[in-house]
Amino acid sequence: MMKSTMCVSAALAGILLAGFSSLALANQNLVVNGSFEAGPDPGSFTTFKQGEKSLHGWYIGKGSVDLVGSYFPSSDGQRSLDLDGSPGAGR
Repeated sequence: MMKSTMCVSAALAGILLAGFSSLALANQNLVVNGSFEAGPDPGSFTTFKQGEKSLHGWYIGKGSVDLVGSYFPSSDGQRSLDLDGSPGAGR
């Protein structure tokens, strides 16, 4: 009887530890520079072209993107990213 109680207690302790460790992992931000705040001030906006690595945490694989500062308001922080780049999708 004592042995089965110890086994159940050990199993519950293991479950609790696993749960707490997964909570700690869930709080980690897996996206680097998600609001594009790191790096130099883009002013109104700055264009980054294919292959550039100067946008901290990001790599431009194709085309271009615009890091937008004061050109229009962002939804989070002070900057946002225009995925159409310059001169834009219409050109």
